[in-house]
Amino acid sequence: MSMLRELFRKMARPAPAKAAPRERSVHGHRVVEETAEQIFTVTLRASGTGYAPEAQSLPAPVLEQVAPDGFVTAAVLAEKARRFDHRLLASVETLAQNGVGAWKGKTHLLRTLARTIAGTVKPDEASLTVMTAARIGGAGLPEPFATVAQTRAQAFLADPTRAVALGLFAGSQDLEIAGRQERLLCEPLQGKDGIARIAEILRADAALRKIYDDLMLLRSRLDGRPEQPTLHQALDAPVLPASGLSFLPNRRSLDDRIAQRLLGASAPTESRARVDACVRRLRESEISLAPDAESGWHDWIAWSLEPLARPEASPEAVRLRFSDSYRAALLELFRGTLGHAASMRIGAPPMEHGSDREQRALVITPSFRVEPLPTHYLRRGLAYRFLAQSLLEVFGADTLAGLTRATRLGVKSLNDELLEMETLFLGAFHVACEDLGLRLDSAIETDPAPFLRWSGGSDPDLARDARELWPIAYDPARRQVRTLLTLGWTERRIEVAYLTNPPCSVFDPEERLVHERRIGFAPQISRAPAPVTLEVFVSAGMSRSEIRALGDRCGSVEELVHRLR
Repeated sequence: MSMLRELFRKMARPAPAKAAPRERSVHGHRVVEETAEQIFTVTLRASGTGYAPEAQSLPAPVLEQVAPDGFVTAAVLAEKARRFDHRLLASVETLAQNGVGAWKGKTHLLRTLARTIAGTVKPDEASLTVMTAARIGGAGLPEPFATVAQTRAQAFLADPTRAVALGLFAGSQDLEIAGRQERLLCEPLQGKDGIARIAEILRADAALRKIYDDLMLLRSRLDGRPEQPTLHQALDAPVLPASGLSFLPNRRSLDDRIAQRLLGASAPTESRARVDACVRRLRESEISLAPDAESGWHDWIAWSLEPLARPEASPEAVRLRFSDSYRAALLELFRGTLGHAASMRIGAPPMEHGSDREQRALVITPSFRVEPLPTHYLRRGLAYRFLAQSLLEVFGADTLAGLTRATRLGVKSLNDELLEMETLFLGAFHVACEDLGLRLDSAIETDPAPFLRWSGGSDPDLARDARELWPIAYDPARRQVRTLLTLGWTERRIEVAYLTNPPCSVFDPEERLVHERRIGFAPQISRAPAPVTLEVFVSAGMSRSEIRALGDRCGSVEELVHRLR
């Protein structure tokens, strides 16, 4: 834990410091700007009349069709992170389920527990729950337990409110099994004798106890402290409760976790209303989502989203003034990261420029390479550092090094990919600070080079077709699955302008000082792609290839949604 404590020590809130003048080239002229007092306005502007998904043709399925002209938006980085995170968590859950090498997984734990219980005690509800979970995973059991466990497993699988595969657990057969076992084992165990017998087996078998400890450590590193009592917490207590302990901790969505922290028992039950209430709470109070020593990775992600809900509270706000349209776009990004649809109903007209650009010999604009949200990027980078150190603690260096996947650039280990994501976001932080003319005092070392290389290339995660259907929750009233449908990419414009013209010196190619009357200032207007998502209720899921084929056959969003239902 020493690495994690050091990370907590370093994550102190950065403070602005005076920045040195910045020198850059503009149309062959050398421009030296005084950056210490610069203030910029940030405005979101739609292309044409905006995008209303329900009434428009389908957006571009591939990012390159609305490419950002060298300017990287937070939405593009968030989409890169979302796709990486899904792949990462799927790999971690598969490892936790099946194990690898000396690291044993949940399948081995449940099978061993179930067979040991079956040979020593008349099963009650608690022990039958473990047996049923083992049977869902394909474990063979002696009679009469095999028949009882099979009957209960079939009843569980027939209940869509409990057995429908959601989120990353819908990715493969192994993950579907893991997800169903998780749902069952998160429910409170019933039966004093069965709970006591499970605890006795775990206490007596050091190897089995080690597997259980490792799994619970992994859960805590991902999800933080459990929100309901677990058998693991009470395992060494002199007296075990007769009921109310779950074998595994309940897994809550990111918006549920944020709502619990901000709103407690007063959180609305409806998902969208809950997120809106969290945003209001963040904006109206000084409460922080900063992680502590017991926080998990999802708590770090929540902390990174805080600047999107209240950008005025971030350190860089001393240099920025946000328009209402831009604040609305940040809130859409906040909601989108929590798995909610982004409406993209932005109707602001494009900016009309005067003749200043034509009349002046040289027009100077701001030179932003990334959307100016450095605190958001810093915190997301630190979240990946926390996750990498946590997985190293849980699995060990050899196991992590053995988790690889083939990419266009060769075989990469999971640990290397985590490091790439950390340096990508910390590099975006560094570049955003440079663009703002703002140095942030921080103990975190950053290097802009990896981010600049990435922004100038083609990312395989973002180059592929974006269309997919992501299952979120089962709605028992509708008897359908609530899903998030990614339609593709839409194009907007982000305008960054000087609030007041900055003091600067301009030199022509012969190093002669250019008179201020020949210098004009104008906004920087950059293409800003953003993913378009809708919430759709469906009776059956679709693979990526199926949803893309259907999208190719449909002429509008309305037709696509109608055919999905």
